[in-house]
Amino acid sequence: MKIGFLTIGQSPRHDILEEILPQLSDLKVIEAGALDGLSADQIASLRPGEGEETLVSRLRDGKQVVMGKKKLHPLLNEAINRLHNAGAEISILLCTGTFELTSAPIPLIQPGRIMRNLIGSILSKEGKLGLIVPLEDQKKQIEDVWKEFVDDIKILTLSPYMGLRPGPEWFKALSDRDLVVMDCMGYRLEHERLVRMYTKRPVFLPKRLISSLVKEFYQL
Repeated sequence: MKIGFLTIGQSPRHDILEEILPQLSDLKVIEAGALDGLSADQIASLRPGEGEETLVSRLRDGKQVVMGKKKLHPLLNEAINRLHNAGAEISILLCTGTFELTSAPIPLIQPGRIMRNLIGSILSKEGKLGLIVPLEDQKKQIEDVWKEFVDDIKILTLSPYMGLRPGPEWFKALSDRDLVVMDCMGYRLEHERLVRMYTKRPVFLPKRLISSLVKEFYQL
């Protein structure tokens, strides 16, 4: 089984896959990134315009990159075609955002869409949801997405790519939530551990969903 992993940044994404792949066996991995092969100037041109949805990812050198969603669509289409040409039978998006890639030559699993419907089935509309997102600029757009499922939302921002580690009081602001969702695929197991330790609340880490999906679908 060859599975393609598609990042909106640059591949490879060791920071994500090194925490997923040890749980899987008999899996051949192919990676592609929307920004693979682009120059610094080309990447800079992808910054979001006025009113455009903002996304954040990681470059190959570990630096954070901020992009506009609309500008990524053609680049993601090219990347998924590279996965297909390399022999991938399915692809998994390493992002909690969602895209309409209607011309994709292989199935694209979008964990963010699955995650939100799953959480929506767990929490009632009257539940209390905590969100951790990378950027201040993303708070309103992500809140609007989650409002379909729950009304009471509290959002904190913490980039998984900047090496920041807030103190206990920062995390405790979410200790009144029924559930905390770390809404970015870049958050690591260490981030999850800190949120659990300081909030004492259930925490959902999106990358855990990937290994569960692959195991269930392909009996690995």
